[in-house]
Amino acid sequence: MKRIVTLLLFLIPLTMMGLKAQSVKVKVLGGQMSATAKENIEQEASSLLTSFNESILEDGKKLKDKLKISFPDKDPNNKALIKSIMDLWEQSPINCSVDQVEGIVLTLFGNRGFQMRDIPVNVLDADMNNSFQDMVLSFDNEGHLTEVNMQLEKHNYNNVIVNGVKEEDLVRRQMILDFIEVFRTAYNRKDIGYLKQVYSDDALIITGTVLKKKERAKDDNLMLKGLGGQQYQLVVQNKKEYIAKLQKIFGRNSYINIKFEEVSVIQHPTRDKIYGVTLKQYWNTSTYSDIGWLFLMINFEDPMNPSIEVRTWQPNEYEGREITRDEVFNLDYFTVK
Repeated sequence: MKRIVTLLLFLIPLTMMGLKAQSVKVKVLGGQMSATAKENIEQEASSLLTSFNESILEDGKKLKDKLKISFPDKDPNNKALIKSIMDLWEQSPINCSVDQVEGIVLTLFGNRGFQMRDIPVNVLDADMNNSFQDMVLSFDNEGHLTEVNMQLEKHNYNNVIVNGVKEEDLVRRQMILDFIEVFRTAYNRKDIGYLKQVYSDDALIITGTVLKKKERAKDDNLMLKGLGGQQYQLVVQNKKEYIAKLQKIFGRNSYINIKFEEVSVIQHPTRDKIYGVTLKQYWNTSTYSDIGWLFLMINFEDPMNPSIEVRTWQPNEYEGREITRDEVFNLDYFTVK
């Protein structure tokens, strides 16, 4: 049975097919690219999604071998690309829930290649509420696959892009959303190497921990009380402390799934390469789940290597109510030197 997905700003509703679709055929209906790039996108996207489905039916065997066939060794990013796909796969097998994907490919601003968005996949180790997700595939200007990430919800992506005014700001907003999708997927695949790289060495990090009944917050000023009597302790950390804690979290959880909602992007009023990103984070692991507000201050002075200068987390609920956006950390709370 044929399923069609429009891969730009609009979606045609589709019906999930579960694990029945072994072979997936991708067809590019339009976009500004050469005939060679179009052919490469179709071949490599089809190969990747079909490899997922075939490996599911073979209990996950030989996926790495299939990927080696899919992406020629002459590609200098071959090893890094395959490793990122395998890291994602090892956290949870994935299958594409349709047998045919047809749509328009998005051309990235700034001559950065192409994207195919809104590809429906099943994340098989996720709970029922999080198993159906969308994947985004990125390609270079020749149509060769460069990245595989789990994407933001469509309305979040569109709202941020539409709100861009100047062309330079619009380009950077798209880069920020790409960055957020890679950032999210890095947690899902437990990519501690990427996270070490993306956080500034001087980053300010505020994290939240649910206190057990027998525990007490060391500093009352950093203790918050949420619904159901839960107590949260906010802890200020540096990069080294945060990464060490994150490694322990990765080690004791067989599965991590992070989702972002209600994304907003604000440019700093005087430093035009500094952006504040606010998002609602749904954190789900095999041992713990919570909902909270995440704020990131991202420095784009080196546009190819953006760095996170500030990361803060706050619980979604405080003193028996949901906190408002006005109560979430933002750029006004921090001095940019």
